[in-house]
Amino acid sequence: MKKITTILIAVFALAFYVVPSTVFAQRANGQDPSGTATSPSVVQQANQPAQSQSGVRAMVDQAANQAGQQVTSASDMAAQIKNKSESTSLKVRQEICEQKRTRLQSSTQKMYQGAESVKKNLDKMYERAVNFYANGDGQLTVPDFEQKIQKLELIKQLATNQMTALQTREGSDIDCADAKTAARLEGDRLAGQEVKSMLKQYQTELVDLISSMRSASATEGTDNE
Repeated sequence: MKKITTILIAVFALAFYVVPSTVFAQRANGQDPSGTATSPSVVQQANQPAQSQSGVRAMVDQAANQAGQQVTSASDMAAQIKNKSESTSLKVRQEICEQKRTRLQSSTQKMYQGAESVKKNLDKMYERAVNFYANGDGQLTVPDFEQKIQKLELIKQLATNQMTALQTREGSDIDCADAKTAARLEGDRLAGQEVKSMLKQYQTELVDLISSMRSASATEGTDNE
C-alpha cells in the first residue's frame, strides 16, 4: 500500500506540468476503506480468479495492440491540423512576425520537449502501477482493471500520435512575407493544444487506476483484520 501511495503522490505532483486545474480521481466502486462490513463488490472480488503476472502482462499487450488499431494515425492527425489551420482567419502582421521570428521558430520544439518530459513521467508511473498489480499474484483485485487498462492504452497511443504530429512541425522556417504564415502559426498552436489535452486525459485515467488499486488494497486490508 505504501508503494501505491508513493505512485499516487508522484502523479498528483505531475499535475502541475499538465493543467493546474485538473480534477483528480474519484473513489472507485463506492467502497469505504474505513468500513468493516463486507460490501457486495468485495464479495464479487473474492469470487474472481487470481490473475497471474503473465496474464496481466498479456492483457496489457492486447490492450496496447487494440489501441494502435483504433486510433487515428499520426500522419492523419498532422493532415487534420494542417487543414484546420489553413481555414483560420487569423492574420499576423509582417513587422511583428519579424520581431518575434526567432522565438516563434523554436516554440514548437519547446512544446514538444515539454510534452515529452511529461509523458515519460506518466509512462513510468503507469508501468509501476501495472507491475505492482501483476506481481501481486491476484492478492489485489480491481474488478474493472482490464477496462481501465484498455482505456489507458488507447489514450496513451493518442497522446503519442499527437506528439508525433507536433514534432513534424519542427524545423520549418517562418517566412513573414508568406500569406500562409498565420495558418502555420495557428497550426502550431492547435498541435500543442491537442497534445496538452491528450496528456491531461492520460494523467486523469492513470490517477483513476491508481486510486482504484489503493481503494481495493485498503478494503482487502480491512477484511483481513
